[in-house]
This record gives sequence, structure tokens and C-alpha cells, in this order.
Amino acid sequence: MGVLSITFRGPFLVVIPQPKGGVSGGTVDVYAPRCVQHLGSVFYGDGSLPLHGRHRAGDAQQYVLSGPAANSGKISFQWNTRLSEASPILSPESHAPGTAYTLNAADAYFRITVPRPKIFYATNLVRDTEVVLEGTPRQSFPYWFTSFRLYYDWDLTTPVQLNPPVNAGSTAYFVTPPVGKPPAGSPAGWLPLADAGDIEVHFQGPELNDPDHQDASDCFNAIAQLAGLPWWLNFKHAAAGGAQDRTGSDCLAIPIVAGLNN
Repeated sequence: MGVLSITFRGPFLVVIPQPKGGVSGGTVDVYAPRCVQHLGSVFYGDGSLPLHGRHRAGDAQQYVLSGPAANSGKISFQWNTRLSEASPILSPESHAPGTAYTLNAADAYFRITVPRPKIFYATNLVRDTEVVLEGTPRQSFPYWFTSFRLYYDWDLTTPVQLNPPVNAGSTAYFVTPPVGKPPAGSPAGWLPLADAGDIEVHFQGPELNDPDHQDASDCFNAIAQLAGLPWWLNFKHAAAGGAQDRTGSDCLAIPIVAGLNN
């Protein structure tokens, strides 16, 4: 048994469905918002494919990734505890309990449906961002995550497939990352790889100088609209830890996870 991770970099809304009849759903939906000049791609070690979006009814532009077995238990939400004692994973359940959440799925650019993961690991934690949950800014700046990685138990002999949207045809693309022992017919002397592979999904804009984080603000606003939440990013309180670092070209929009306790 090996390990497969799927890494998402860019602005995303993660929706974990509620259990039905006490049984957890076998899939998780990851929605990309419509962001100016942002394009999606999937990378799998020795190849890549584009992820095309739609400017209307983007929830129907559904890619389905299959291969690793879905986790039937609770998802373990983890992060680098050396950087933050408080959870950097932004969700209505943990940061604004009782906040009304409404999925406006048709406003998505595309969605990727993946098996329910065993571990959700928050990556690329940043501290120079304030998430405003109420009507006015507040000077509280914990670490927030801007990317995430999903971990699965994976039988290395099971291929990983990406099924494109129905309107793009029915051909499934194999996106199995290179892992394990060299395949038959490999040159003599080739060494085995680790029993772990990673697939990366990028949804990012051009690398532009963006000292005021306009890209992050716009993308987060699009994510919040997808989730029906009145949240926004604030970079104006530099004296209290706001955007004093001004990292520039990275989007650094903070993903939102809905259904954290499902």
C-alpha cells in the first residue's frame, strides 16, 4: 500500500457533503471561482493537462478524479503546528459558527470531484492577511493557509484517472504519477521510486507585481460569493500585522472549507 497526495494551489472552495444515513459521502467537491486571467492545469509527474472552465453554470464543468479509495471515516485536518496553535483552516463551522452558508455553485469556473481524503493538510501558511468575518476589520492575524494537500491510502497498481466534463467527451485521461518499482522494460540499473506520488492542481493568474494584493482580494471575494458568505480580505492594518510583508506576485487568496465537521 502506498500514499497518493493531491495538492491544490490557488483560490478554491472545498465542499464536504453532509453524511446521509450516518454514512459519510464518498467524494469532495473543489470549486474554482471565476477570477480574471486565472487558468487551471493538473500536473502528474511526467505530464500535464489543462482544466478548462465556463463563465456560466461552472458547476456543470465537472472533472472527476478517481483511483485512490475513498476514506469512510472522519477527515483528519492537520497543519504545521510550529507556525500556529490556532487552526489556519478557514471555514464557517470553525471561525463563524452559525454563519449562513449557501453554495452558489453555478458561479464557479469549474469543479473537481475527488474521493474523500484521509488527511486534509493545510500548506503555505501566511500571516500577513486579515479575514474580516464581520462588517468591520478587526486586528487579529492568525496564520491562514493558501494551499492544501489531500492524502489517500493508495494501491500502487490502481491507475489514477481524470474524467473530463461530459461536454468535453468521455475519454478518461490517466494522470497516475510515477511511483514504485520501475515498469517492465525499463533500462538496466533503474532504481525504484518511493511508494508515494503527488498530483498538483494549479489555478493561478499571471505572475504580476501586485504589492497591494489586489489579486488575492478579488479571488477571495469570488470564493466568498461562491459560498454565499459576506467575508473579505483586509491588508490595511500593517501596524498590527497586516500586509507589511507584501509578498507580491502570489495570489495568496485563502481557500474556504465548508463541511469541516462532516
